[in-house]
Amino acid sequence: GWQKCGTCCKDREFAIRFVCQCKYSHTGRMSTDRRSRAEQAHETTERILAVARTVFTTQGVAQASLDAISAQAGVTRGALHHHFTNKEEMLDAIVRATVVRMGDAAHDLAGRDAPAEQRLVSLIHANLAELRDNIDVHVILYRERAFFRSRDDFDYVVNAKKASYNA
Repeated sequence: GWQKCGTCCKDREFAIRFVCQCKYSHTGRMSTDRRSRAEQAHETTERILAVARTVFTTQGVAQASLDAISAQAGVTRGALHHHFTNKEEMLDAIVRATVVRMGDAAHDLAGRDAPAEQRLVSLIHANLAELRDNIDVHVILYRERAFFRSRDDFDYVVNAKKASYNA
């Protein structure tokens, strides 16, 4: 098929193998994949996190291996390390958004001008919806609670839990 150069000759069409006739005089092989490198990197990161989430849920963080995660994600160990330094960094990427979202919801509900019972019921509904939507993350949060308590870099998990209890 024909592809546009896309770099400098946006209005010209070239075969997959092309010699560009523009003033830049470049040659090369065009990718049929139109995704940008940033998009490809994002997709790889998300694939690694999805596999890590499953592995952490089923095996636990301590038993999970980076080799298993990279193999199941279909990336090399080097590619995995390009995206994440270690398991803890992956774990942080998996749980942080959920923990922050739950903490924010508890804080928002606590600040409402409503009877305590109504705020409590709203908090329970929000927590149940969160559990339903992200059960695997909550399994990790529950099973790894001793790990989270023992690590200063995960103090936000413990603090968010305490804040939701105090709300």
